[in-house]
Amino acid sequence: MRTEINRSVKIASALLLICLTTTGCQVAGETRPEQGRWQRLAPIGRHVYGMTTAVLDGKIHLLGGVEGREWTDPSNLHQVYDPATDSWDLLEPIPDPCGGLGWPMAAVYHGQIYLFGGGAGPGLEGSARVWVYEPAVDEWSQLSDMPVERMNGFAVTVGDYIYISGGHRIHVPPADELISSYKYDPVADTYERVANIPETATFTTRAYYDGYIYVIPSLEHEWRGEPEIVYTYSQGVLKYDVKADSWTKLNIPRVRQRTFTLTQLSTDPAVGSKLFILGGRPADGKRINLAAYFDMETETFGQVDPMPRGRCCGSAAAVDGKIYVSGGFWDDVHDVYNCTETWCYQLGED
Repeated sequence: MRTEINRSVKIASALLLICLTTTGCQVAGETRPEQGRWQRLAPIGRHVYGMTTAVLDGKIHLLGGVEGREWTDPSNLHQVYDPATDSWDLLEPIPDPCGGLGWPMAAVYHGQIYLFGGGAGPGLEGSARVWVYEPAVDEWSQLSDMPVERMNGFAVTVGDYIYISGGHRIHVPPADELISSYKYDPVADTYERVANIPETATFTTRAYYDGYIYVIPSLEHEWRGEPEIVYTYSQGVLKYDVKADSWTKLNIPRVRQRTFTLTQLSTDPAVGSKLFILGGRPADGKRINLAAYFDMETETFGQVDPMPRGRCCGSAAAVDGKIYVSGGFWDDVHDVYNCTETWCYQLGED
């Protein structure tokens, strides 16, 4: 049953809006960022991090995540933002029996939201559960489990299928399970194994463009036997040829390596050919305000003006050529409950 938030109440996370009106620089790192200006929008109501987003009928759905300071306490929140009215509602929560999902994966297919995996229950163990949301009746239904438990991976809709891969779980299975990839048929509710991803990939930014799925992971990990798990920063871009069912790794230097970005776990962080990677936490641990993109047409990195403040661990979506980013942490993790600002970025002339 739908519960509406009072229009005057806004979420305790932050929303970033980037209004994209010009083409970008196409050389990574050394080029001058495109110039523009930042504007604040209205703040919103309940802070969350580690969630995913999905865009449906021009509205942005924030799904799951974690609300409190304990990252092992998953949330079942289902929050929706309407850019036309700059307002938020609460919709039917995710009915996961463990109380919520942290770092789940979402995809949109034929007007419905499909939610895969995530971390559930005490300790945030990986889940294989799958849910579908029907907006006309504001209801969730459970579907067939994924073949592999995972969170922090990705789900991308291409044609009649949803492609699923990447991610990790607290108790890491053998590597061949985490690099496994599947295409899911939403009509038949079945899975088919496809080519393995070249390497483990977590906290990914991804999009489909012109026959290819592009995946920009933040971390790789290696399982060396329980309980030893080694995480390293990932480099390059993973590229999946949907028709040929084959992966390649593009060894393209990034603008900067970082983990836990604002665009992780997002279904729509791209505008045109530009796949945005915003914020993050680099090796020094301090959240950064870097705003960059990967141009999927030219396969190069570029930058736009940095955000007013460093952030990570949120999620993003594109609506009508604008990127909205919500939730996450400020540059100081202890400011998590003060993450209330909303910004708009308007590109200027080069």
